Amino acid sequence: MQPDLVSAQVGVAPAVKGFATHYATRDSHRMITMKTEPSGDLLTRAKRSVSYWYTQYELILCINMFEPWEKMLLNTFIAATALMVCYSSFVYLPNYMISLVNRSLLFMQQRPEVSPEV
Repeated sequence: MQPDLVSAQVGVAPAVKGFATHYATRDSHRMITMKTEPSGDLLTRAKRSVSYWYTQYELILCINMFEPWEKMLLNTFIAATALMVCYSSFVYLPNYMISLVNRSLLFMQQRPEVSPEV
């Protein structure tokens, strides 16, 4: 009985290894082509970028295994929560939020300073 168990485990391991290798290769290739390939117009690149980030969002929260109505319910709940947090921040903490937005705009506009060569 013991050899059957060992052969069954050996038979399963290559399939799992191949499965993981296939997806790791595909994902790394997709990330490389997305970062280095500027092909297509602006709209196509924007669609790819949104699709990429939505896929990452689904995979991180494991939403991809839900049914469509469950996905819609969870996405609605997350969006409503985010909107309520933003709204309440601007209503109840307006001065802090304005200074936070101004700081972030200044940070995005600043260019890194190049230090003089010695």
